[in-house]
Amino acid sequence: HTETVLNRRFGDLSLELQNFKDHTHRLYNQSFSYRFLYELRQMSQHVPLPLSIFRLNMQRDGETDVPVYHCELKLDRAHLLGEWKKWKPAVKQDIEKLPDQFDLMPLLDEQVASIKQLCCAVFALQADAFRNCLNYLAALLRIIKPVPGAIPVFWIGHPTGGHPPARMEILPIEQVRRILRIMGWVPAPTATS
Repeated sequence: HTETVLNRRFGDLSLELQNFKDHTHRLYNQSFSYRFLYELRQMSQHVPLPLSIFRLNMQRDGETDVPVYHCELKLDRAHLLGEWKKWKPAVKQDIEKLPDQFDLMPLLDEQVASIKQLCCAVFALQADAFRNCLNYLAALLRIIKPVPGAIPVFWIGHPTGGHPPARMEILPIEQVRRILRIMGWVPAPTATS
């Protein structure tokens, strides 16, 4: 999806799209979990996933009595290889080296870390635009001075007859803060700044 968006916005030969593709290729080549789960998604569109063990346990934390859940999902290597003949050669070789049954959850954790890297790479492509947007939002917040906890909203268009237009834009304060935290940039402005 991101590749399609970048292609439509910047073009097939753009530096933005090429950087994104380079990053996905690097993750595919360097990370077994990224490579395996990419191909597993392809498989799951055509045949059922061979989950051989599914366990969900809950234990209470001794100090806080808060429930802590643990999930175990194991895949069967022979079933993976037997049910799907379209594994890419490198992934098939990886699978052949795995135990008879292996846990999927650690691979999902690694995949989330890879996707976060990819997300940061996409944000970095637009770093200047994000900073400009942040500066613009900070200036708007200084002008409109919203009360703490308020959600600033802009009406788009010209009202007629005393009725507001049907479309409005909400300032994406929380989204900007989240992006800035992920990227390690300066905190986003608050309603009181």
